[in-house]
Amino acid sequence: MKHDGLARWAGPAGLAFAISVLAQNLFAQAAHIEPKNDANGATIVAKFADQAGATGTLVGWVALNMVILGVFLAAAYSRFRTTGPGWSRLALIGGIMLMALEPLVNVPLIVLAVNGDKLADSPRLAEVLWQLHLAIFGYEGIALGLTLLGVTMAAVAAGHAPRWFGSLATLGAASLVLASTLVQPITDGSAVTFVGAIGFVIWLVVLAVISVNLWRQAPRESEVIPAHI
Repeated sequence: MKHDGLARWAGPAGLAFAISVLAQNLFAQAAHIEPKNDANGATIVAKFADQAGATGTLVGWVALNMVILGVFLAAAYSRFRTTGPGWSRLALIGGIMLMALEPLVNVPLIVLAVNGDKLADSPRLAEVLWQLHLAIFGYEGIALGLTLLGVTMAAVAAGHAPRWFGSLATLGAASLVLASTLVQPITDGSAVTFVGAIGFVIWLVVLAVISVNLWRQAPRESEVIPAHI
């Protein structure tokens, strides 16, 4: 089976994305960048004024991750489009949704970090920006759930993952989509985001395993279609 040159990068890009996202989240937790979901305006303003530098690092990291995700999605689609065309399209659609939503999730954080002093007299505006962040974050579960399900099922169809991964991915996708249906209480300050945490962990584990398998079974040189520039 012939593949384009990008297909060989599916494994490395997927593994790099999984590791980078894990490290990004550990950094955010260690730096205590974000306030609690139900924080008041004064607390939000103070938190982002104090964490402006860490917030800048975080949003820049997110931008890098979106580049890696784009490479993975394109390469994975090239690998899976013949053995699991429907699932690979679902993964691509979910991934594109995720790439669109992720920057939007972080825009309010950038505004809060840059305008910390200016928002000191407008705590209600800070609350609205924080709620906007939470609302968009809540909807990310739909995109991530579709990506998880599509990538996993396509990998199973192509023989790059055991069949029971399909059940695991279904569980993870269901928890992510369920979390998105709770977007209003999340925006209102509830801590129900933990519902989607199961799916997020499953996503990282499944992605890492599938990526390693893709890397090990990367197309040989003779199977790569030469690029004509």
